[in-house]
Amino acid sequence: MIMILIIFLLLSNAVITRRDLSILFNRIAIIGLIYSILQNLIAFSILSQGVGLQSGLIYINNITQIFHIFIFILCILILQLTSFYPRKLYNISVTTKKLYNLQAKIIDKMGEQFKIIEYPLILLFIITGASLLISTNDLISIFLAIELQSYGLYLISTI
Repeated sequence: MIMILIIFLLLSNAVITRRDLSILFNRIAIIGLIYSILQNLIAFSILSQGVGLQSGLIYINNITQIFHIFIFILCILILQLTSFYPRKLYNISVTTKKLYNLQAKIIDKMGEQFKIIEYPLILLFIITGASLLISTNDLISIFLAIELQSYGLYLISTI
């Protein structure tokens, strides 16, 4: 589900030219992560011993699904707390020295740093790397999962 969500966000970023729709992309990512949590909860009751994919390259059992759900919940909280809404600056000027005589003027400004459409896409790449890192069973796939996660973390740290 996360890979389908990444492909959908990549295609929508290529088509759209408006930069003020970053809130909508965050909401789409949150809905996709909630759907991924529901899929893991449904599969949690089905799997009892675990499943190995690609000759044991990826091993999924109940413990890895619990950690996947935990990571998805953390990503939902990060997207909700850091979603880039239009900010309002409050310019407070004191006319007199008394504290009850405050005049507040609201200035609506849209900063360019608050129009990042690729932010949920970068977070989804980080989450993909983290979920692959949890469920991997091979040294080479551990390295690839760490690399997939680290590139997104480099971009997030610069933002």
